[in-house]
Amino acid sequence: MLSVATRVIAVAGALFGAFMVLRQGDKSTIALVIIGFWFATLAAAPFILPWRLAPSLDDHKLAGFVLLAGTVAAASFSVAVYWKTFVDNANPDAQDGLVFLFVPIYQLIGLGLAYWLATTLATRSGLQRRR
Repeated sequence: MLSVATRVIAVAGALFGAFMVLRQGDKSTIALVIIGFWFATLAAAPFILPWRLAPSLDDHKLAGFVLLAGTVAAASFSVAVYWKTFVDNANPDAQDGLVFLFVPIYQLIGLGLAYWLATTLATRSGLQRRR
């Protein structure tokens, strides 16, 4: 059950990040559209980790909850940063677009740490062997 919730949050986070990139992108030339799709893929990429690895933690509830909490934190972080930068920004700046480069890196680090902690908990409890 926790893996389903983790996957739903991962899909929602990936779709929101890709939507914000495509919403803010310049669509005046085909090259800029292609670059926009590349950044949309980059914004959605960190959520592949919980989507792919959540079912492997179904045997251990605490490990599944840790991965779910990490996925919720990463999705909430992206929503807060993208919203504050592009929707609720009274003074837009030319460097605001850098969040599309740095937010996915921070999300990938956070989700990687959450998965590492979850697998460590599952391994130490003896319910899952290392592969």
